[in-house]
Amino acid sequence: HFSRSTDTPVISLSLEKSVLLRGETIGLGVVGGMPPYTFHKEAKALYPGTQSEYLGAFGDSNFTAGGAIGTITLSVADSAGNTARSDVTVVPPQPSNVGIVYEAVSPKRIVLSWDFAETAIISNFLVRYTTDHVTYTDMPPLAPDGVECIYSSPPVNKTYYFSLYAVSGAFSSAPVERIIFVSP
Repeated sequence: HFSRSTDTPVISLSLEKSVLLRGETIGLGVVGGMPPYTFHKEAKALYPGTQSEYLGAFGDSNFTAGGAIGTITLSVADSAGNTARSDVTVVPPQPSNVGIVYEAVSPKRIVLSWDFAETAIISNFLVRYTTDHVTYTDMPPLAPDGVECIYSSPPVNKTYYFSLYAVSGAFSSAPVERIIFVSP
């Protein structure tokens, strides 16, 4: 592929990865075009709770995400005016210190608990569970200041697989997964 001028190869921008955490740095690769290169960043779709946060910064062949959660378009332009773009998605951090217990006394229940320091950057928590890895059930969304989810009267003699996500609008953390067997 060549650009407007038959002597200038098309420029491309590759990313080390496309999903990252706030403050995480990824490598950038530029191929083709005519140096010098200039880099730009632009908000594409941000979670409203962090839209006033810094998008991030370019370093020597890398990009470090700022505090904004959402999709950011990174672009590179060469001296001939050729451009290439790639999107990165910055997601919220995972909840920490996630625990799970089965309380076998009446009322029987499963309690999933966690810590999350930056409640202002999320809209809610999502808890999803399955017993067969085919059918998944979402618990009602939990407020950002929530620190536990209770599943009352679970059927016994089953293994439950729970996934916990921190959610910022349309963007969610990687899940934290916990497994528990519910005995009679």
